[in-house]
This record gives sequence, C-alpha cells and structure tokens, in this order.
Amino acid sequence: MPKGDKNQVKNNEQTTKQAQTEGQAQNLSLKELFAEGKTQKCQTSFESAEGKGSGQLYIGNGKMRTDMTMVVGDKTLTTHMITDNSMAYTWIEGQNMAFKMPISQTEQQQTETQKQGSADLNTKYAVTCTSWNVDESLLTPPANINFLDQTQLLQTGQTAGQPSNSDSLKTQQCAACDSAGDAKEQCKTALGCK
Repeated sequence: MPKGDKNQVKNNEQTTKQAQTEGQAQNLSLKELFAEGKTQKCQTSFESAEGKGSGQLYIGNGKMRTDMTMVVGDKTLTTHMITDNSMAYTWIEGQNMAFKMPISQTEQQQTETQKQGSADLNTKYAVTCTSWNVDESLLTPPANINFLDQTQLLQTGQTAGQPSNSDSLKTQQCAACDSAGDAKEQCKTALGCK
C-alpha cells in the first residue's frame, strides 16, 4: 500500500472515531475535556446534596468556558468560569464581585477543598459534546466585570496577619457575598458558607 494511502486510512479511522463519540454521553472531568484540545461544546446535568444543576461548556483556541446553573431549594444560581492556559476567571450572575487567579493556584485550591466535598477539576460529569464554531466573545472575560485578583487578596490577608489557606479564602469569598444584595443568601448557600 502506498504511504499516502496509509495516511488516508489513519485519517479516516480518526474521523470515524470522532463521529462515533460526538453527540454521545461520556464521563469526563473538566480537566480531561480541556486536555483533549478539541473545539467542542458540551452539555451536562448533575445532582448533589446541595441541589440539581446543568451546564454548558465551550472549548476552543486553548480556552474553556463553563456556565453552570444550580437550583438550591427555591433559588437558582448561575456561575461562570473562563480559563485559558494561565488564568481562571469566575463570577456569579447578578453579583458585582468576581475573581481571577492563576491556574496553578486554582488547582492547588481544588486539592485543598476536595476534603470539604467541593467539586473540582477532576470530578467526572456525564457530558454530551458536539463540535462548534468558536465564538471568541464567549471565551473572553467580560469587560464590564471587575475581577478581583485572589492572589493579591491572599497576600493582603498575609500582611494583615491572616493565614493564606483555603479557609481564609473561603472566609473572604463568603464575606464578598454580603455585598450581593438580594442574592446574598443564594451566594452563601452556593459557597457553603455558615
């Protein structure tokens, strides 16, 4: 078989494999989805002790966006996260507080908070993915939102004599909920604040 024919067979096998998995539910973590490097749009739904939720994930151009909606009691909370190769940007819809932090710190925080039962980048979700034409506006942090740098917040906490760990970060995040107006209780419930 000529060399060109072997490459064509290999390409056809890859295309067939991709077509077989596209549109079918798979159990993958956010980290695994991002690592695949595919341009795809995924849907998921989940249930936890706190409530039920669903979400959309958009992956393309080395970036990922998650839009998750969770129903806790009679409240609905929608959270957003955009990650690129270096930073993670998170915000809760309807609130005027948002955070950004380096990916390396996000992964470290995820490891620390796993003990508290929080979802992390390695939690597997049932996702159904299809290819999509990348809309760069969905993968860019909104310009109208002021993202507070959590690294700076932690450093400020250290200079004030507070320990720099997941407990102090959670305390700061819960305190930020106080400025959320009508969504204060919803924010505290979503973060697991006491």
